[in-house]
Amino acid sequence: MSPRVIKTSRRGLAFLPFSGWQKAALHLDIGRQQIALRDGKETQVVHLESPLRIGRSLVDDLPVLQQAIEPLLSKRGGSSRALDVSISDTLARHWILQRPEGLATPEELKALAQHQLRSVFGDSVQDAREWAVQLDDQPFAQAWPGMALPKELIAMLVAASEAHGFALRSLQSRFVRAINQKQSVLAEFFSLGKARLYALETADSVTIGIRQGAHWKALRSHPPLACLSVPLATLFQRDCLAAGLALEACSVRFLEWPEAA
Repeated sequence: MSPRVIKTSRRGLAFLPFSGWQKAALHLDIGRQQIALRDGKETQVVHLESPLRIGRSLVDDLPVLQQAIEPLLSKRGGSSRALDVSISDTLARHWILQRPEGLATPEELKALAQHQLRSVFGDSVQDAREWAVQLDDQPFAQAWPGMALPKELIAMLVAASEAHGFALRSLQSRFVRAINQKQSVLAEFFSLGKARLYALETADSVTIGIRQGAHWKALRSHPPLACLSVPLATLFQRDCLAAGLALEACSVRFLEWPEAA
């Protein structure tokens, strides 16, 4: 069956609507080299023989990914519990959606997002159709995050969830999930005038997002620090300069991610 329409929260972060669960949701995390299922304090991990490929090539690795997910879900299936899925930032596409004034409908916004997706990543029209864009129907600023995932990946996750009796509640990148857990409405209210640099370091990548007031200025994933020859502060400085900001003018906030063993 086709995946349900992906909606977003007020912070520009994607989720799938779901209601009616009793137990706490399970968390399935998909990294390039390992898959982890977290149920409360218990975590099960499946290590992959080779890293998942990035971009369109990820679709070719879906059979391997599905084989790794199946035993994790089957052990806890049949309970109609909610399932939250996070995906390595390297496997998702991120960009800042530049929204001009005058767009009147969600359909116009989606068409704009598809156009910008092709422009940013250099896709043909046909290749761009293979990606599902996730964004707010009504962004709260003119510069707002967009995310895209291969449609075949989403369809596989929906089918695997339903096959084992789960309801897929959310589908987010790691950065999106981490920042949703970090932010509070009160903190957002009192810091709208400040530039904030959010950083998430995992085994797969270093993802940096910069927000000034209500507008997002940048959102970019870098290779993991182990593969780079520069310190983290240099990445911060580069991304700030690219966004037209000085690092000294940004409030740096580190996001946490529970790496599995």
